[in-house]
Amino acid sequence: MHLQCVKFWRSLMIIDSDQHPERNLYFIGAKVIALLSKNNKKADVYQILKEYNKKNTQISLDYLLLGLDWLFLLGVTQVDEKGRIALCS
Repeated sequence: MHLQCVKFWRSLMIIDSDQHPERNLYFIGAKVIALLSKNNKKADVYQILKEYNKKNTQISLDYLLLGLDWLFLLGVTQVDEKGRIALCS
């Protein structure tokens, strides 16, 4: 069990030196920024996940939420009163 936990948390690192660069937060963050940059778009989490998975390697909701949290902590995104996510201006 412990080994599985270590592998899971290691896979969520900001920079993943393993075989899956599409699972690191820089990659996910860059793709989310690209999605939201189109026409100053606002979208809810599920819309972002659906569009992200349509255009990229599929990720889980967990990975997307980590990427969104990271962008929010950096001050790149904001959440409006309706819960939609947008880039900060």
